[in-house]
Amino acid sequence: VGLESTKLAIPGYTLPFMFIFHPELISWNFTPDLNLLKLGFFLLLAATMSIGIAGGMQGYLIRETKFYERMTLLAGSFMIIPANYILNVSGLVLIGVTLMLQILFKKQEVAVLEE
Repeated sequence: VGLESTKLAIPGYTLPFMFIFHPELISWNFTPDLNLLKLGFFLLLAATMSIGIAGGMQGYLIRETKFYERMTLLAGSFMIIPANYILNVSGLVLIGVTLMLQILFKKQEVAVLEE
């Protein structure tokens, strides 16, 4: 029970690190440096990181994840945390590719089951 609850709580433990590396997430006064597009990008990063860590820790995203998918989700999620645009976009791409593969394989599994 304790291990499962820790797996579920890890995205919540890592979210404060997003606030440290991306303080724009908690900034409500818009400056010329911070616009809505930039804020939306950081919110997308935070949501994607949480989903990636949760999927990697639980072993299920759209369907059950394989070991390499779990590692890709976790690596992509931890690449999103630092304030480096190259790492952030690379992490988004890793998680996005894994998500697309999950959707593709899920459709193939459904098609095989329907035959």
